[in-house]
Amino acid sequence: MVGLDVIAYVGGWAALTVALAVFIGKFFAQTISNNLKIKWSKEQEEKLEQLRAEITREHSIFTTILNSYSSSHQFSQSNRIEAVQTLWDNILMLRNLSSFPALFFDNLFEGEYNEVYNNKTMMSGLDALSVDDTFTEISKIGDTVEKYRPFIGEQLWSLFRVYLILTLRVVRSLAEGRDNKNIISWDKDKYLQLILNNAFNDEDRKTISSKPQNMNPLRPTIELMEQKMLFEMFKITSGELAAESDFSNAKKLQELIKQVDISHNVTK
Repeated sequence: MVGLDVIAYVGGWAALTVALAVFIGKFFAQTISNNLKIKWSKEQEEKLEQLRAEITREHSIFTTILNSYSSSHQFSQSNRIEAVQTLWDNILMLRNLSSFPALFFDNLFEGEYNEVYNNKTMMSGLDALSVDDTFTEISKIGDTVEKYRPFIGEQLWSLFRVYLILTLRVVRSLAEGRDNKNIISWDKDKYLQLILNNAFNDEDRKTISSKPQNMNPLRPTIELMEQKMLFEMFKITSGELAAESDFSNAKKLQELIKQVDISHNVTK
């Protein structure tokens, strides 16, 4: 009995020890697990806070950049709109300068040009033409628009210069013909045809209706010039950038324009 009691006694302690070991093991495991959870949660929360702070900082920077860009864009767009408005006002002035040449060439056949000297109405218009006065007005118009050149782009600027040259040269051609009693058609000007052929593409030319035989109207060419400039104005006010082909064409036109110094040679 004593032996059994000892065994039971020893066995009971062993079982108790095992039970305590299991309990203590679970307790420490749970404690460690809870501590790990707390540590992980704290680390994750710190990371989340860092991420929130980073997002807030990036958002602040983005907002600042966006506001700055928006303010700059609005300022530039305002300048572009003002430039386009100024340009169109001066285009209308050019149209007025070419109004009589357009009336003359749009209503007479070539054979009738030199029959107008006894026509008081036509001669009144012809006598009012002055190359010097026209050149002075065109120079003022060109100087006014050139101030806005940074905001209208090279393609539109080049087309505008072609329009300046067109206006001046048709006035000069008609005035010289009047003085020499030998008026010839405006489209016989080889230099003018050269730059117009480079200003207009094949699609542009298709929009000009076929002219009557022995008649060379001027107004369709003027209207086409204005339409092309209006298209460029729309691209500017809508924010659309000019295509690379447009820039290349502008450079080509500028090279042709340089062949005649408008401020010195165009009236000679």
